Amino acid sequence: MLGSKNLTGETSAQVITFPGQAHFAIPGAKRVCCDCWFWSPRRLSDKRGVCGKAASMMSRRGPPPIPRYATICQYFTETAPSAD
Repeated sequence: MLGSKNLTGETSAQVITFPGQAHFAIPGAKRVCCDCWFWSPRRLSDKRGVCGKAASMMSRRGPPPIPRYATICQYFTETAPSAD
């Protein structure tokens, strides 16, 4: 969860977003981060993995790992992104 329960005006997207995601989660989406090309666990059996898209957008320190069941964000990519 980004923010805290004491903040007002939080959107449903903010509530379901985990730190380490590349963008806010999409409320109502049926897919999860482990279905995304950018989700990168250390081992296939890991329940948490780093979002490669978030890592590419950060300049120094990498993002924290997110759970495999996290709701997808706007950068969800089912296949390999094009090299363009």
